[in-house]
Amino acid sequence: MINIIIADDHKIFIEGIRTTLSDVDDIYIAGQALNGAELLVRLENIEADVVLLDINMPGIDGLQAAEAIKKNFKDVKIIMLTQYDEKRFMKKCREIGVEGYLLKTCDKNELVNTIINVHNGGSFYTGVNGKTTGYPVPDLLNCVRITGKEEEVLQLIADEKCNDEIAKELNIEKTTVKTHKRRMLWKTGAKTITGLVVWAFRKRIIK
Repeated sequence: MINIIIADDHKIFIEGIRTTLSDVDDIYIAGQALNGAELLVRLENIEADVVLLDINMPGIDGLQAAEAIKKNFKDVKIIMLTQYDEKRFMKKCREIGVEGYLLKTCDKNELVNTIINVHNGGSFYTGVNGKTTGYPVPDLLNCVRITGKEEEVLQLIADEKCNDEIAKELNIEKTTVKTHKRRMLWKTGAKTITGLVVWAFRKRIIK
């Protein structure tokens, strides 16, 4: 389980992120903060793995908070989730040691993938002029963790079940099946569903 704290001065944005991540099995929203000072207090009392942090906040802003986190909470990873598509902010974040930089216009899949990758030791920056720089976890194929539900989906894929059949058998939504597939493709580095199944057979995850 990846424990997340969201820090943003807009409550409606925090609620939107909560809703977006609510159906992701391995991610839990452990807390929230409306500014940097409140975030640092939360980190004293909540065991967090990743912080989703806005740059523009009153009092202690996101950059100042990131510096304090890297000094006092060295095991906590940071993803700057911001509206600022500017080189100066990306450069400063790199200097601080922030692992991820995402624009608030990103989609759910990109957000989830970045959280997982950053939590596992990688980094991901997207921003200026649409350019993306990703640094996946080294040798990720050898340290992939497939959840129980993902394993069930994998087995049904190997049994040649379509999305509708998988959803019905596991009593989940068809969109959830698609989400599991996307996440497993990201985790394993497989380019196609066939490649994913071949990987699962080799790792003896499915029979």
